[in-house]
Amino acid sequence: MQYKYRSFKSVGLKEIFSKNELFFSSPSRFNDPFDCRPRYSISPQADLRVICSTLNIDLSAFEGTLERSVLEASFRNEMKRRANNRGILSLSKTWESILMWSHYSHNHTGICLGFDFSTSKNTFLNKVWSVDYSENNELPELKLEDLLEPGPDRGFELIRKVLLAKHSYWYYEEEVRCIAIATDEQSMEGVQIFEPECIKEVILGAKTSEEDELVVRHWITKYTPHVKLTKLNFSKTHYEVVKVE
Repeated sequence: MQYKYRSFKSVGLKEIFSKNELFFSSPSRFNDPFDCRPRYSISPQADLRVICSTLNIDLSAFEGTLERSVLEASFRNEMKRRANNRGILSLSKTWESILMWSHYSHNHTGICLGFDFSTSKNTFLNKVWSVDYSENNELPELKLEDLLEPGPDRGFELIRKVLLAKHSYWYYEEEVRCIAIATDEQSMEGVQIFEPECIKEVILGAKTSEEDELVVRHWITKYTPHVKLTKLNFSKTHYEVVKVE
């Protein structure tokens, strides 16, 4: 399963239960300023017009421009715009991260939702990508000329280096992502709908209040009665949280 940590202050929390909505964010909203920001490497011999044509980038903005530096800057801005037009749902492989509960579930007072999208008919949800963490201090390099080479891996290489690369500082998140991409390069930030049965589990934080627990129990009873509800406690012997059935 994949897990989503939420606080009770999170916008759209109730709608996850009542409307089966999940919000896909633009990378421009991410808390990591280097997320989805690769280095675009362009060799001096590369024909920018051929690259633009291959990637379906509108060339009209380049017409009349002779300086290569201006062309390259315009090209990189366009690639950045495209990356920001992707819609991304960030999830985690684990429900038991102390730091994730602290950072994303308001100091263990929120909840963690467990999903299984493997049978979802929403094609943006049933493909889950693992984030690629690196200890290399350099941003991932994307050689745009390589994208002109034919082969089935070209699209994957673009996704991996642009949308899935993060520094190992973030490894504790054990992040996986669902990615929404439009063929016409329009913004895909917004709500995606999933089937109710995709929610498998709701986990209450170790410090979730009784009042908020009652709210969650009401949502589950009314909208998703099949969902398993568990609560966490802080271990008395280890640095960990444990489930209380």
